[in-house]
Amino acid sequence: MIELKNIYRADEVKFANLFRSLRTALLEDFQRAHPDFQDGAEFKSVNYYNNPTGRNNQLYSKESAWKISAVKAFGTLKTETKKLYPTAYDLVESFGDNCFIGCYSIFEPNTILYRHTGTENRTAENIRIHIPLYVPDGDIGFEVEGEEVSWDDVFSFNNQKLHGGWNHTNERRLVFLIDLKRTICDLPTAPEWYPGMNDNVPFFEKTKDPNLSL
Repeated sequence: MIELKNIYRADEVKFANLFRSLRTALLEDFQRAHPDFQDGAEFKSVNYYNNPTGRNNQLYSKESAWKISAVKAFGTLKTETKKLYPTAYDLVESFGDNCFIGCYSIFEPNTILYRHTGTENRTAENIRIHIPLYVPDGDIGFEVEGEEVSWDDVFSFNNQKLHGGWNHTNERRLVFLIDLKRTICDLPTAPEWYPGMNDNVPFFEKTKDPNLSL
């Protein structure tokens, strides 16, 4: 029986070998579409969300730290991306209705992604998987309720738990993010989000919002 965890790492992730085998092609497709990616290219798909824990209605990134280029969003496959990102498109399409979201995820340099939870997955039906494509050297990482994980390999996590990231480098980080149903990943059921679920989680210094007061 698989243990219920906040984070599953490396070979704990079902399909990890598939995801690893596609890393080079996923990166090459993105770089072909965005040759100036590390030269300050602007991405218009900027995500701002209100802090879903209800704490002072804070935004979880004041610096537009996290940006996406979506192939599938909330269950809808974006057919116009087939030529732009053929590898990502085929990957997402292969999972059919078991895939809820698939996108390139860009983490801006010298920014912090303040702690938040995923409002689109309140039932915890899905697990979020990160496939690392380009990760700069230096002080960069991710945490879920204070448990740290790096982008050295594939990992998945329960995005109904408070999580955030930091990128204290001068380069953008790039991963492919895919949400799959927990059932297809052979994972145990996770509790649904409810108000106050994360209220007693201790602060984690590297992802603490300096403007947040309880």
